Amino acid sequence: MTTIEVAAIEGRGKGVIASRGVKAGDIILRDSPLLLYSPNPNSSNSRLYCANCFKSIAPIPSHSLLITCPSCAMGAVFCSTNCRSTALSASHSPWVCNALLSISSHHHRHHSDDFIAQARFLVAAYNLSSHSPADFHLLLALQGGTHSQPQGHEREQAVALHSLIASLNPPSSFPLASPGLTAALLAVDKFNAFGLMEPFDLPPLTGMLAIHDISQGREICISYFPVNWNYADRQRRLSEDYGFECGCDRCQVESKWKHQDHDDEDDSMEDDEDDDFPHAYFFLNFLCDTDNCWGTLAPLPPSEASQPNLMECNVCGRLCTKELDFKNDDEDMQDD
Repeated sequence: MTTIEVAAIEGRGKGVIASRGVKAGDIILRDSPLLLYSPNPNSSNSRLYCANCFKSIAPIPSHSLLITCPSCAMGAVFCSTNCRSTALSASHSPWVCNALLSISSHHHRHHSDDFIAQARFLVAAYNLSSHSPADFHLLLALQGGTHSQPQGHEREQAVALHSLIASLNPPSSFPLASPGLTAALLAVDKFNAFGLMEPFDLPPLTGMLAIHDISQGREICISYFPVNWNYADRQRRLSEDYGFECGCDRCQVESKWKHQDHDDEDDSMEDDEDDDFPHAYFFLNFLCDTDNCWGTLAPLPPSEASQPNLMECNVCGRLCTKELDFKNDDEDMQDD
């Protein structure tokens, strides 16, 4: 019996519900992404990650001990020689290597971080067409991949990004990079991209865990952004990128607050936790307390937990044990 099923949620359209009772730590969904890319390169002031499987790489005493790309000045590093060998023949081909170097050295100072992230996506997407044509066609078949006609600022951005990609001399094995194809790929990224945290298995798989028990028939909700984002920023991004307005418990409470800057929001959060803040127990039980992390703690699957109440942060990877404290049942735990 499957864990989830798609159902019509009254007043909200299609959603996902639990088709049976789910326990905390159960894997609700496991899938392999069509395309993985990082919006930012490795740098001296960021945590290193493997350019193939995207696992974080622990700090090492000397840069010379890193497993690096033999011809890349982009700082592409790998967690193993196997990952490097796989990447050099697929996701980190010579063209990708040169393209990312060009984007970083000549364009970063002239464009926003969002523009650079989209350029890195297009490099990964066009490269996918060469080493995995079947996955490239599946990518284009996703929502947004056909009849995409961006308007206004999005159209200007698509034209600029297409001009950039065309200047990078894509190999002849790639499909003809037309403005229409570039716009379609950007639309696919907008409608379907999902921010993923480590860890990944090999081949890359990602799993969605239940952070608390979910009863049969209950809607399964997720958090779209780090929990420290304020109400106005969350609603704006949800509307622009996902096309809906959130009405979860937290948003309903915060929509009534007069101030939306971070300091006022933190103060209001503390004031409301004892009375009018039904999701306060989410923060109490599942918010990582590592400084400036803002990640979510989730119980490990029973097969991976070496001790009771062992939880892992989806951002920093920290493991901790925690006794969960609930006011009521899972009705208090809905949070988008």
